Amino acid sequence: MKRNVNTIGVLKEHNFFLYWIGQLTSSIGDSFVPVAVTFAVLKITDSAVDLGIVLGSLWGAKIVFLLLGGVWSDKLPRQMVMIATDVVRAAVHFIVAFLFFFDQIQIWHLAVAAGIFGMAGAFFSPAASGVLPKLVASDNLQQANALLSVSQNFVMIFGPALSGILVHWVGFGTIFFFDACTFLISAVCLAFIPFLKTLEKVEQQSLLKEAKEGFYELLRHRWLWATTIAFALQNFVIACYNVLGPLVMEKGSNGSTGWGFILMGGSIGAVLGGVIAIRFRPVHPLFYGLIFMAVFVPLEVLVLVPPLPVSFLILFSLLGSLSIVVADVIFDTLLQQHIPDQVLSRVYSVESLVTFIFMPLGFVLAGPLADRFGLPNTLIFISVLAFVGNLVAWHSRVSVP
Repeated sequence: MKRNVNTIGVLKEHNFFLYWIGQLTSSIGDSFVPVAVTFAVLKITDSAVDLGIVLGSLWGAKIVFLLLGGVWSDKLPRQMVMIATDVVRAAVHFIVAFLFFFDQIQIWHLAVAAGIFGMAGAFFSPAASGVLPKLVASDNLQQANALLSVSQNFVMIFGPALSGILVHWVGFGTIFFFDACTFLISAVCLAFIPFLKTLEKVEQQSLLKEAKEGFYELLRHRWLWATTIAFALQNFVIACYNVLGPLVMEKGSNGSTGWGFILMGGSIGAVLGGVIAIRFRPVHPLFYGLIFMAVFVPLEVLVLVPPLPVSFLILFSLLGSLSIVVADVIFDTLLQQHIPDQVLSRVYSVESLVTFIFMPLGFVLAGPLADRFGLPNTLIFISVLAFVGNLVAWHSRVSVP
């Protein structure tokens, strides 16, 4: 049974509208950076090792500081944490931009900047998870999460391609300068939102004990830890897919062009998933979200085994991304609705840490698995992994409040 929902009602809430504008603006800037960083490293040293160091600094710092970010976001005013991290990221990219402008940029500059950027993100995301429920009415929370998802995924359709063009026309420095400005806009939007009620003061505890509280809270809810495992396996599968998919395409006649269209299909599917999640309001939403993932993600991988024609690969890439976003929006909404506010950021950081770790594992293990067991067998194995993980989580959805 569906509940009626006003599609744009959440944008009428002034505080959320400011928040959404800030996040949309910073997402536009962020969509330009990955391509710019990649080609900047290749221009400076033309080394895949150096590119790995820069990207590893970003993800490594984010993983290392996630638990600390969750603890601090539960103890400090979350809005101030978000503003501070926006200012830090703006400052870092302003420095990088001027190093490019004056032709002084070196690889270690980009590696350090990526590390600081990843660390700031580790604080921003848990804080944001706790701020959003304070900005909208409870009935509009899923709609708010869906709109944020639509915005972020929509800019990713065109942002990377536009970035590749801008690299040639305006240079790396201008792209980083623009991204820094978008973080300042985000910080200003947050500052114009009336400051939210500070969390109640609690007894000061060690970082480890604070983090354990978030972990224990996650384990208290069967639906939460089961779905976290499903998303972790999902990240592993998608990481393997992004390594093995290009190998499949390279053996055919479509090559990089076909793979590019497949990725574009996935980006479009992510946007459509967010649009669907705006109005998708059944009584048991996680039930359907997990079913969609259990069907479409394994199929997205399995169609690479023959492989099917590119048009089918694009279609299933779209459906796979669509199902992931729908489930992700639903999961975030349930997390924000049913986890106590005083531990919400820590639970988010623990959940993110578990799921993030499986992404680099997938990137690292995909090649060796394919070499050892063969490409078709590996694709079949990871598709079964995705199906089983979602099936276990689906079986546990009954305990959702």
